[in-house]
Amino acid sequence: MYGIFLAAGPDIKPAAPFATRLIDVAPTMAKALGLDPMPNIDGSPMIAILKEQFIFFLPLMLK
Repeated sequence: MYGIFLAAGPDIKPAAPFATRLIDVAPTMAKALGLDPMPNIDGSPMIAILKEQFIFFLPLMLK
């Protein structure tokens, strides 16, 4: 199932809309919080929307 997903903020890349699935939202939020998505969850994190420096520094910010 497809839906609308909007994200904005200093660590979100400005980008053109792309197709995503509703089941990708939860893994994306988990990854943005520095958590690994549960292995039994369908869907994949939308890492492409996050800026590289956010992904790199996230483990350091959580310590």
